[in-house]
Amino acid sequence: MTELGTGQVSGAGARLREAFDLDRNNRLMALANMLWGAGTGVYLPIWPLHLERLGAEPAIVGLLLGMSSALSILVSIPAASMATRLGWKRTLVVGWGLGPVGTLLYAMADRWQGVIPGIICMALVSLCGPAYLAYIGGAAGGRNLPRVFGVMGASITVGTVLTSPIGGVVADGFGMRWVLVLSTVFYTASFMCVWWLDDLDDGERSGPAGSHASVPEVSGEGLPVAVIGAQTGYMALLRERTLWRPVVGLLAMIAAAQVGVVLAPAWLADAHGYTRSHIGVLGSLDALGAITLNMVLGHVASRRGTTMALVLGAGLTVLGHVALLEASWWPVGAMAYLLRSGAGTFHWIGTGAVGAILRGLPGSSNGRTERGFALYYMAEGAVLATSTMLAGLIYGWWSPGPFIVSMAGLSLLVAIALVARTGWWSGRYPSGRERPSGMARIGEIR
Repeated sequence: MTELGTGQVSGAGARLREAFDLDRNNRLMALANMLWGAGTGVYLPIWPLHLERLGAEPAIVGLLLGMSSALSILVSIPAASMATRLGWKRTLVVGWGLGPVGTLLYAMADRWQGVIPGIICMALVSLCGPAYLAYIGGAAGGRNLPRVFGVMGASITVGTVLTSPIGGVVADGFGMRWVLVLSTVFYTASFMCVWWLDDLDDGERSGPAGSHASVPEVSGEGLPVAVIGAQTGYMALLRERTLWRPVVGLLAMIAAAQVGVVLAPAWLADAHGYTRSHIGVLGSLDALGAITLNMVLGHVASRRGTTMALVLGAGLTVLGHVALLEASWWPVGAMAYLLRSGAGTFHWIGTGAVGAILRGLPGSSNGRTERGFALYYMAEGAVLATSTMLAGLIYGWWSPGPFIVSMAGLSLLVAIALVARTGWWSGRYPSGRERPSGMARIGEIR
């Protein structure tokens, strides 16, 4: 091998090691993510079909699928306060532990109305959302967050790749109840990984849950100072145009993509006669594409900026929708699922950029990271719930409609991003590459 070739291989190896360079806690979190992805992947690709078999009409399917996102909005603000008061790990344990309970409730349902308690339980998993994001950022030391969150997104889909084909086969052979029991097993294993995480912020917080417990002071109005500070912190974040201008663009892309993604299994079954086994395999391909794109586009976000990564993901999603509409031949359906996995990068790459922007905001306050992620989660939940329910309504009226609407919306947003002089991500540190020495790390902004 020539010296040049050796150098190229060595450089590629160094970049690969850099991509997976995680500390112990984030490695354990990645394993928890993988097991959670396995639990989700085993049932989620065929979940809309199961709801139809339980007697739900397309509009009801959209309502049920969007209900979890809608309910998660209600817990976003309490979740941030919970993360600040209890600490990141304790909050993770509480929220994560609700996952296996939710799937057990799903398994017990014999009508579509019976899945509602499970949906409520799964929505409450969002209680650990702000703590989850803040924990990852804190464990990473606030460095190169788009890459770190890209790795986390990829780790979730690793398990999905392995279990999605299994779910369809088990459902066809033994019934959906056993699929949901298998999901519960994976969720429980994921919970155990979270249980073994270090308590990073132990001793750094005050209040009953901290190692230095204290009673909060009381203001003249009789409210704890901590509560007043939290309210002030939320209002300060809402006034930060540097944060919310890019978030609006990200949420618009998530909304447009969700309309075309959520009912793809129903379309393939209704229009092209795909079985649950076929759709399970496609779910695995979708996850495989998401793994690859989260890593590749996460690298693009670090090197070229988040706008470029999102534009590429949106373009691939549009191509996937085009293929999906003409997926009567199974290989075309497989290609559609691989391409549409570009939509799966929006959440993780966008979350990394949001974390980088939060880290770059001037000043600091107690719990700002958790509150910032809580507001973002609340907005994202509202967008996902609305888009999912809208997809169900459009599908009931005209089955190709959700995919047409999604393609039109994403194409428009890509055009806007390309013609905009600075792009949406105009924050001072959008890629997470620059951090002045005096700037606090994300884990230190409490």
